[in-house]
Amino acid sequence: MQLYQSLFQLTAGIAHEINTPLGVGITASSLIQGAGDLLANAVKSGVLGQRLLHQQLTDIKEGTELVESSLRRVALLITRFKELTRDQTELDANTFSVQESVQKLLLAFSPELQIAKVSYHLDGNKVILTAPESLFLDLIQELIKNSLDHAFQGIGEHSFTIHIGQHEGSLLLTYKDSGPGMPADKLPRLFEPFFTTLRGNANHCGLSACRIHNLVENNLHGSVNVTSPPGEGLCYKIHLPLKPVS
Repeated sequence: MQLYQSLFQLTAGIAHEINTPLGVGITASSLIQGAGDLLANAVKSGVLGQRLLHQQLTDIKEGTELVESSLRRVALLITRFKELTRDQTELDANTFSVQESVQKLLLAFSPELQIAKVSYHLDGNKVILTAPESLFLDLIQELIKNSLDHAFQGIGEHSFTIHIGQHEGSLLLTYKDSGPGMPADKLPRLFEPFFTTLRGNANHCGLSACRIHNLVENNLHGSVNVTSPPGEGLCYKIHLPLKPVS
C-alpha cells in the first residue's frame, strides 16, 4: 500500500509538472494562430496597416517565446526523469581516493565556476571509498549545480567548501555553500520531489535535491542531513559506508 501510495503521488506530481507548461504552450500557440489568421484576413481584404502589422507581430513574438519556454521546461523535466531512472541501474563498486576523485571533478568544473565567479575550497583527509565512483561524482556534481542554480544568484563573489573526513568507520562528506540558505519552515521540504524555491522559473523543476537524497540513501546506502543556520548557506553532512553494504 505504501508503494502504491508513493507511486500515485509521484504520478500526480509528474502529471502536474508537465501539464502546466503544456497548457501554457497550447494557449500561446492559439495566440499565434489567431494573430496569423488576423494578418492573413487583413492582407486578403487589403486593409493591413503598419500599426496592425506591428501589434500582431508583437503578439506572435510573445507567443513563440512562451512556447519555447514551455518546451524547454518539459525537456528539462524529461532529462531529470531519465537521470533518476538511470540512478536505479546497479553499478559495480570500485575503490578510489575520494579527494583525488573530487579534485578531478572540480578541475572539470573550473571554467563554469570562473564564469559564475565562484571559488571553492577542498580539504580534509585522504579517504579510500569502495563504491560506484560515477554515482559518487554525480552526487558531488549535483551539489555544486544546486548551489549554482539556487544559492549563487546574486551579484558578487560566491564560494563553497568540501571537507572530506572519516567518522566511525564511514566517509563524512561536508558540503557548504555561501548562499542565503533556506528558511526554517521550508527546509524540511528540501528533498520533496518538485519542491523548489524558484517556482515559475522554466529552468528549475525541483528534482535536484531529490536526486541528491536518492543518490545518497538509495544508491550509496548512506545518510544525509541538511542544516541552514540563519544568515548562512546550506550545509550538507553526508555519511557513506566505506565499503559496499552486504
